[in-house]
Amino acid sequence: MKQIILVRHAKADDKKKSEQDIQRGLQNKGRFQAKDLAKKLARRVKKPQIFISSPAKRALETAHIFEKHWQSPSNAIKIVDELYHHSGETAYFDILKSLSESISSAIIFGHDPAITGVAVNLCSTFSKRLPTNGILVLGFNVSEWKNIEPQSGKIIYYNFPREKRKNPQEAQSHIYHDIYNKLSEALGHIDESEFRNKEKFIKKWSFQITTNIAKIIQKNKSTLH
Repeated sequence: MKQIILVRHAKADDKKKSEQDIQRGLQNKGRFQAKDLAKKLARRVKKPQIFISSPAKRALETAHIFEKHWQSPSNAIKIVDELYHHSGETAYFDILKSLSESISSAIIFGHDPAITGVAVNLCSTFSKRLPTNGILVLGFNVSEWKNIEPQSGKIIYYNFPREKRKNPQEAQSHIYHDIYNKLSEALGHIDESEFRNKEKFIKKWSFQITTNIAKIIQKNKSTLH
């Protein structure tokens, strides 16, 4: 059996005017999420025999975070320029074809949209976009890399960063204040003498709109469940 682990790089810094795209590193949030996901992956999946990464700083940083959780040597990552330089999905398939048959598991750190294209191509049950720092582990019932066929991969493990959800009361409060501010801005030109108790009406309308939105959201949740 052969196993491929596809990892899209973690959340990166915005590009600064003075730097090239390839130099963009990870945000602190991206590093934190990568450490958390790497820890979870290491508990579920055996250490891959080869680590392969794009030369982009954000991909290499992600790769180093993951290899540390498997306690691999710091020089264990093989850099493949084509994973960054717009070679698309072809670079991934060329890598797989070039792997030694003594290797049964490989992990590749790359970029979207190519990495999503590869995932969809290799697995018939994966049809979504691989999120930032998304991890997809695919297994193939073959003994040689060259025998891997499109749509033949089976999902062994899939994970990605989950954003913390606000509780309903906190979310409703944010909606109320957003609506209040927008109404205040929209009605700001109306003279107080022409519109008595303007502040009172804005608060009342904001509350009513927020309540209606909350009801609609709750109704949709009930329908989905």
